[in-house]
Amino acid sequence: MKLVSYRTATGSAIGRVHEGRVLDPSAAGVAVPPTLDALIVQRDSYEAALVALDRRFKAGDYAERAIAYEGLELLPPIHRPASCRDGY
Repeated sequence: MKLVSYRTATGSAIGRVHEGRVLDPSAAGVAVPPTLDALIVQRDSYEAALVALDRRFKAGDYAERAIAYEGLELLPPIHRPASCRDGY
């Protein structure tokens, strides 16, 4: 499952990428944190819902709610990394 972080009119959102389209899980009724940082920390709480959403999105559900990947302003996947390694 490929997730991206992108800019919205109100801030940022997480999106699931599939075949050049991006679906915001909240547009499909799945509540997730607004950043990948928070999602990673709390992944156990969201994993089952995201896997189910992934299956449905790949099957063609929610196609009308997805947006083109090319039209997005991508943000860094991790906004505040816990550490930064150089030459590791």
